[in-house]
Amino acid sequence: MRFILGFIGAVFALILTISLISNAATYFNNPPAPLPAEEFHVEPRHLDLASNGPFGKFDNRQLQRGFQVYSEVCSACHSLKLVSFRDLKRIGYNDAEIKKIASDWKTQVPSINPETGEAAGRKALPSDTFPSPFANEVAARAANNNALPPDLSLIT
Repeated sequence: MRFILGFIGAVFALILTISLISNAATYFNNPPAPLPAEEFHVEPRHLDLASNGPFGKFDNRQLQRGFQVYSEVCSACHSLKLVSFRDLKRIGYNDAEIKKIASDWKTQVPSINPETGEAAGRKALPSDTFPSPFANEVAARAANNNALPPDLSLIT
């Protein structure tokens, strides 16, 4: 019985080897035609940006314009759950500007009223993260045709 099982295994290994060799020979003798995407692909040209390399720097004014676009347009749907207001210091805002941005933010930070214990809202502090424009996922989907807007915290 062992001899028969060994013979079956050897035949199976031989068939696999023959299949591998014949497919490899076919591939090298008659290589596949290039796909249109490969045939017409043009490599993008390299850009020398100020942010390249280990000592690269970003332009703070440009980053502040990007934050302005987020605050005026994107913040209506998208959140920045992992970014706090005090992180704006890294793009050139001073403490007074950060406090002003936080207190003027259009969405209040969810809080609890200490006197009644009920849910309430308060103005944001520099230590708070950017509040979500929606109360929960259901409200976000309801306002966006059942599509959940992604959080932009980690999108670069």
